[in-house]
Amino acid sequence: MDKKNNEVSRFLDFVANILQRPAMFQVNNVEDVYLILFGYGVGNIGNDVDNLMHDFRVFINEDFNSTDNYDWVRLIRFHSGSNIGSLELLKIKFDAFLDLRG
Repeated sequence: MDKKNNEVSRFLDFVANILQRPAMFQVNNVEDVYLILFGYGVGNIGNDVDNLMHDFRVFINEDFNSTDNYDWVRLIRFHSGSNIGSLELLKIKFDAFLDLRG
């Protein structure tokens, strides 16, 4: 596996772990996930993970038929009824995004 795929694979595993066991990461809502992933991105500026999350932002905006370019976290929160609902919706949308990417 090349460095690019390894880096993205580790990131996707990290996201999956957060979404499978949010309490283990002290995550209560989509904003908490965003802050963790933002911190991850700060430590890895200019990499393929940035591109992946940019593509996710585009996907979320298209999926929710947004005419503006909102952050994915804002759109998911807007379409959620609760903190737990925001995590569930994030998991659903992120899985759909990954399925689309192949």
